[in-house]
Amino acid sequence: MSILGNLKIRKCVMKILIVNYSQVMKRLYKNPLIENKIKDEEFLEGEDGEKALEIAKKENIDIFLVDWSVPKLDGFEFVKQIRSMD
Repeated sequence: MSILGNLKIRKCVMKILIVNYSQVMKRLYKNPLIENKIKDEEFLEGEDGEKALEIAKKENIDIFLVDWSVPKLDGFEFVKQIRSMD
């Protein structure tokens, strides 16, 4: 009998928010992460800074991959606002 018995191990999912308007760049960000599958990832996407900020307010994001030149709210301002949320 295992020491852990019937203990259920919860699977950890890493949430990654990709902030980029280009579908090609989003794929370039995702593919190496998917292929190397260190952990399970849940990819969330925002095609502009404002949409990405709304997602970040609702979700517990582990990693942000941000293009500095996204529309509506550029990457630099996006990062400032994320940092001010803490």
